Amino acid sequence: MRLQLIGTFRLLDTEGVDRTPRGAKARALMALICTTPDHRRTRRWLEARLWSDRGPDQASGSLRQTLYELRQALGPHAGLLQADRDMVWLTGITTDIEAEPAAVARALAAGREFLEGLDIRDEAFEDWLTAERARFAPPDRVPPRAGPVVAARRVPLLVQVNSMGEGPAAFLPVALSSEIARLIGDLAEVEIYHVAPGKSALVAPVQGLRLTIESALFDNALHLVATIANIAQRRVAWTRRARFARDPTAAIESGDFARLAFEAAEAAHAALALAVEPDSETWAQGRQAQAVRAIFTFDREQMLRADRLLRESIDVMPSAQAWAWRAFLCQTMTIERVTTDFEAARQEAEEFAIRALSFPGRNSTVLALVSQISAMLAMDAAAALATAQEAVAINPMNPYAQYALATAHLRGADLHAAARHGKIAADIAANAHNAFFFQGISALIALAAGDLDGCMRAYEAIAFRAPLFRPPLRGLTVLSLVKGDHVRANRYAKMLERAEPGFTLDRLLHDEGYPGVTMRKMGLLQAAHLRR
Repeated sequence: MRLQLIGTFRLLDTEGVDRTPRGAKARALMALICTTPDHRRTRRWLEARLWSDRGPDQASGSLRQTLYELRQALGPHAGLLQADRDMVWLTGITTDIEAEPAAVARALAAGREFLEGLDIRDEAFEDWLTAERARFAPPDRVPPRAGPVVAARRVPLLVQVNSMGEGPAAFLPVALSSEIARLIGDLAEVEIYHVAPGKSALVAPVQGLRLTIESALFDNALHLVATIANIAQRRVAWTRRARFARDPTAAIESGDFARLAFEAAEAAHAALALAVEPDSETWAQGRQAQAVRAIFTFDREQMLRADRLLRESIDVMPSAQAWAWRAFLCQTMTIERVTTDFEAARQEAEEFAIRALSFPGRNSTVLALVSQISAMLAMDAAAALATAQEAVAINPMNPYAQYALATAHLRGADLHAAARHGKIAADIAANAHNAFFFQGISALIALAAGDLDGCMRAYEAIAFRAPLFRPPLRGLTVLSLVKGDHVRANRYAKMLERAEPGFTLDRLLHDEGYPGVTMRKMGLLQAAHLRR
């Protein structure tokens, strides 16, 4: 059979009979499958392109219905369409792109387009279609939606420091406000306005954030009160008191300074979620902030919600941070086994990472998240290290950057450097809502170093704090078996069964594609099998 993809979609059988499916989704499904060299796609990948706004069960049902429609259109040739639990493929079909490259070139030069007139109202399909049309478009023609990324609009951040200190002590509140503002800028797109002490902003914004730092010098120490307020809501979102040494150098080098700065930045990011004006810049970034919180619950429904929130944010205000978090979410959903289609998730993660990097400027958090994709999915230690080093160079007080650098060093087998940067990340994020996540690198380092007891202690502390976080539960199950503690191993395996639908101990121990690279390399999975 012959399939025409350039110009109007058309499918003719060997007798010249038109077998073109009536439904747009059925035609789109054929196009998605037949643009791969082997005419084969995974079910999850297809569902993510045609029904990205639906839950997994609904998307799966819609795919089954569309496959039935396509078989009906094929008639006596229905056997050319095959499917199993994971894959969908077509045989005996040749596309015009494959068979008639010269004719395709002439059609494109004459103004014809890839999948001309096919209208599928799904953002994921539109993104794919735009990329394919760009691939086939002549060099002198810009396809729809192509071109440079437009920089995101920014949310106002008013920064005001009221200091009663003098001399060197007056510098610390300014340094703290600067670091907080920089970290907020790593997490969200903000436009920073510094307001002079005792003054008001010339033009008061109706939305955005206000950071205020009050300070006073007494009892031979500098006392600070830092406050984050949501302007639109006219409410304080976060406030903290802190006490620092009078010497600003000692204060800045203390762990308390970095912890307070990141805690304030994280609180500011969360405060954006209080926005009530639909489709505003603040509303869009509030969606992003909610998504980040949802990701680190590691609950399946919450992670699916995070994907929806990030898509809503990007619809209103595309930003490097939102695309980077979508890439990180794809990675997390793969490792947490929320999705089982590893290849589709890997492709999406890399695609979203490229989108994030296409925005102008250099952002520490974006680079850190992209580094994680290189380290955890692409297994490219060199790329992960280079990107993480750039992230830390931009902002060494960003725990995501320090964590990414620790992960990259761990992937490159430099355990000493990994431990150093992992400790920095965990210290800075000690008061964060996802502090346990930053502590996880210490368990992996202990595991790689052969310190099984240290690894178990770290994993037990994390599992207590985050009972749905799968990696610690997997490690604890395996290490308990290695030690011959079957009671403990069964307890953690039961926790995994509740957290991860479809989990089995056999899969953990024997499936080469299942997460557990370090344990597999160290022979721990085989040892656990022998002690089972």
